[in-house]
Amino acid sequence: MNILPLDNLQLGVPTEIAYYHVSGTKIFSIGDTPRIADVISLKRLKVNELYHSSDEIHLAKWIAGCGTRKLTLDEVLPSHKLAGDIFSEEGQKLIGMGGTVNRDVRRELKAKGVTDVIVIREYSELGELESYLKDRKKQSAQDSKYAEIKLDPECIISDASTISASRMKRGITREIRIKPQGDPLHEAIDHEPPGFRSDDLKKYYLSLYEKHFNQTREFFDALISENSTAIKTRHIISLANEVIQCLIRDKNLLIVMHQLQTKNDQIVNHTLNVTLICINIASSMGYGREQVLELAYAAFLHDVGMLGEPEDIFEKKDSLSSKEKESIAVHPERGVELIKKLDCIPKSTPYVVYQEHEREDGSGYPNHLKADQIHPFAKIIAVADVFDALTCTRAWRPAMLPYKAMELIIKQSNKGVFCRDVVKAFLRYFSLFPVGSWVQLSTKEIANVIAADPRRYDKPIVRVAFKNEDREIYASPKIIALANEPHIYVAAPVEAPRDLADSQFWIMNLL
Repeated sequence: MNILPLDNLQLGVPTEIAYYHVSGTKIFSIGDTPRIADVISLKRLKVNELYHSSDEIHLAKWIAGCGTRKLTLDEVLPSHKLAGDIFSEEGQKLIGMGGTVNRDVRRELKAKGVTDVIVIREYSELGELESYLKDRKKQSAQDSKYAEIKLDPECIISDASTISASRMKRGITREIRIKPQGDPLHEAIDHEPPGFRSDDLKKYYLSLYEKHFNQTREFFDALISENSTAIKTRHIISLANEVIQCLIRDKNLLIVMHQLQTKNDQIVNHTLNVTLICINIASSMGYGREQVLELAYAAFLHDVGMLGEPEDIFEKKDSLSSKEKESIAVHPERGVELIKKLDCIPKSTPYVVYQEHEREDGSGYPNHLKADQIHPFAKIIAVADVFDALTCTRAWRPAMLPYKAMELIIKQSNKGVFCRDVVKAFLRYFSLFPVGSWVQLSTKEIANVIAADPRRYDKPIVRVAFKNEDREIYASPKIIALANEPHIYVAAPVEAPRDLADSQFWIMNLL
């Protein structure tokens, strides 16, 4: 049998094979769509692995053997029940099925030449597992908001060989007037203020980021391989669907994920972070599920043109040379050429990848497009791209405080650099003091922002962790919705406490 770690199970995508519990109980049938709630429930039942096989005969034999196991007489405990009758060599029935073996029975069996027996395998969690499966069946019949999102076949490029940077340049005004339509994603999201989060839920979100980090690196390596063609984009669909499920379940916990820097791989971290932010912004703007999935493709691929750049450019502390600047300036064109290798992409993706460095006022590159000449998805990625770049440490500068980065983007928006509608949507879900950042309140207390409050951009929901500037910690941190407190406000953004600067530690212990 093949074993799949539960953390590697794809969410939001129908299963192509059936998955089983070690007891032989079927957990997912072909076509079932696993959700976050399923992973958390199974982990609570101590289920960390799923079993599967494409060989039906082997599978049937494995299931048949799951209910029993062979033990020597010395291994049998009084609690074990026999899986069948035991006979002597002469055919005499010594003990019946369901019987137990105590000291006297063991002695008698050994005297009759019996050396081992088949006992019924007990699984203490089976009762709870069966209850969970019944509840999931009921829930699946009622709940469609976790269903897999698929691309409309009409929006997919039929011949990738037609993609080229020159064609993108000639067609800059095509397919760019996109309005939000379809099932609005934001209607499925739980907008209640954050309450208790189980460790299982937080661990799952962290493991999800780690999984997609590794898969993204593998995807990028395949993309820049000289001999690669028709590369499968299944990873992008999986990432987008799992992120959307996380957004529906707990949008604030998802927002914090963008602060993770799990490994020293700038382009992979940046790709995942921008994709997370873009999905949130698009949801806030009212885009439909399929549209958000389409945007996710472009967000994931927006910087692939940088894959060919030498590593020392990312680590350089001095100013770039004119040659290096020229090379970076053409990365949108290289990106368009690279995505020709993919087997299935939306028609909008090459346009968006080509345009994501354009700006509303024409100050961007490579073609100095303005306003309506720029694809709406490129405008969303532009904001997410800049915010993540500013708030992450680079070789030549430290990370900017999230508030300062947000403040800079708002100023640029007021000057006509960024689309105001995108920045407003960004503020709606992220707040002026972004989720995950630290602030000092007018009471001198130090708090971390745990949720945006749509009533006031400048008054988020916070968890007060420290009593004062000396970081005297509260035994039980209190949650305050600042919009409900007329005399309490954010006095200033502050650096994260040194011992809580690690995002993973902070997520597990305070969020």
